[in-house]
Amino acid sequence: MVAGLRVTPETVLGIYGVIMEEVHRLRESILAFRRVGQMPALGGDPVSPCAAAGFNEVTHQLLQQCQAHVDGLAAVGEQLAASARAYGKREEEITATLEHATSVPYVPSPSPT
Repeated sequence: MVAGLRVTPETVLGIYGVIMEEVHRLRESILAFRRVGQMPALGGDPVSPCAAAGFNEVTHQLLQQCQAHVDGLAAVGEQLAASARAYGKREEEITATLEHATSVPYVPSPSPT
């Protein structure tokens, strides 16, 4: 059972595809966030450098947590692929499901207003 879903020969590739699409989306999101870089010290005041350093430290910790979550989802995906093989699914079917899941373009979530 994966997150309350019943994995059967009929559902394994669908569940695998959903999990791997989420892995792909989250990996792309993390990469996009890392491209932004560090929070600069915005003001000329003595507080800004400390605030920027604190923000960067907390952000780095959150990114590590996110990466651990993504790695866990990827491991679930690997287990689902192994289950699909055990159910007799062909490697071509598994590969096609993965290719479809990772072909979904990354679109950042809208910024809150």
